[in-house]
Amino acid sequence: MARLILTVLLMFAVPVFGAEQLPFSAGVGTVREEGFCDRVPRDRLCGHLPHDITDFRTSRVYVLVEGSAQDPFDRFAWRTFVALNWPLGADPSDPAAIADDAAPRTWQNYPGQAEAFGGPGESACAAVAGGDDVLRLDSWLQAGGYPLVDRRGNYLLYDVRINPVMAGYIRDEGLDTLAGQHTFFASGNDVAFPMGRYDNAETRFGGDAGSIAIKSSWRVLPDGEEGATLFTRDALVSIPAASDLAGEARCLMLRVGLVGMHVVRRIESATGEHWIWATFEHRENAPMASAARGPNAIFGSDLFPEGCRTGDDGAGYALFDADCPHCLTNQPPAGSPADWKWARGAPFARYPGGAPVPPAQVARCWHPAVSTAAMNREWQDRLAGTVWQHYALSTVQWKGAAEDALFPAGEVPRYQTNTTMETYIQADASGSCLGCHVGATSASGHPSNSSFVLQQALRAVE
Repeated sequence: MARLILTVLLMFAVPVFGAEQLPFSAGVGTVREEGFCDRVPRDRLCGHLPHDITDFRTSRVYVLVEGSAQDPFDRFAWRTFVALNWPLGADPSDPAAIADDAAPRTWQNYPGQAEAFGGPGESACAAVAGGDDVLRLDSWLQAGGYPLVDRRGNYLLYDVRINPVMAGYIRDEGLDTLAGQHTFFASGNDVAFPMGRYDNAETRFGGDAGSIAIKSSWRVLPDGEEGATLFTRDALVSIPAASDLAGEARCLMLRVGLVGMHVVRRIESATGEHWIWATFEHRENAPMASAARGPNAIFGSDLFPEGCRTGDDGAGYALFDADCPHCLTNQPPAGSPADWKWARGAPFARYPGGAPVPPAQVARCWHPAVSTAAMNREWQDRLAGTVWQHYALSTVQWKGAAEDALFPAGEVPRYQTNTTMETYIQADASGSCLGCHVGATSASGHPSNSSFVLQQALRAVE
């Protein structure tokens, strides 16, 4: 009986909406003014990266049924997102600095996976010079192995970075090579990436930011498309011969716009040792499905019996065709990696014979919690006049429940996906960042503290 009561409480802790849905952000509720910056004055935007969550209570009742349980995590996620996207080298205490779109961002100074593992760096773009602000991209497959094609007929591109703290741990422990990993685990060691912490949590003084991993998704902007609401960058895109329609390795210089960002952090407080999983998206990626559910909708073996469909006929979405509002949504393209080629010019997504890979019809299956939507609106209002007002937090996932059949990894909220990175598993029981990563292993096959990054050691010896 106690279990039944707890389940019912949790089901309604984050409301499940029917026809009356919340948009990706909504002007309901308020956020405490001190939440915008980690340092005094806390009522304004800043580029100071928070080190930990200081206002979380560990009461189990609070975790499961308190309507504002997400607030500390959402606030921490937004502070982190803004700080990481702060112009590199700009005054972190000047709120106006965030409006400078031309400068490199803080996260752009973080090493990519290949850099962290000292790989050969062999690619069609390896010898091509580019400024510090130019991205180097070579990935267009999601974690499930499929590409995502936008309405313009181009693949979305992906980038993964880790911060110097995480990269330093990998290097210092010898985990950047396969041989080093075998030695590390043979000595009885366990992977424990450094956690963010304050020397004084009350004053938020001192300490260290801990380990941070970032995955971002980018949409190719064809000539003539300015992407006025997007954060844009030039990118050198490396196409290996096996992926080129003509069988030739190529390096493309393309203009791309940011459409999604995962930010993952390991911190001391609360359940942060299991990592905090935040995901952001551009608001014009895709519409909310008419059957969208709350992220803690744990009841029912079939989450979307009639599919995660939408009747939205609104225009302006990058991943949704308004002329076909009732088309099947979130369906992967036919074929395998060997079938998805790059043409000589846009639209780039082609099959071996030259036929276009059809654009995806994407809908959001999960809408944010009421408190998350409210916080999005507060931050977007504060970011008005910058491109960042067009981005929103989807949700933050953390270990807030006991591991059982309902919450396999103890993740709260239960479901978390980004439409640009986990497009095709949104409606699956596997749609959980924490749930997916909890079983992560290293290149040597050992548990790797919920991070797949150590598998990059295999690339380093290829």
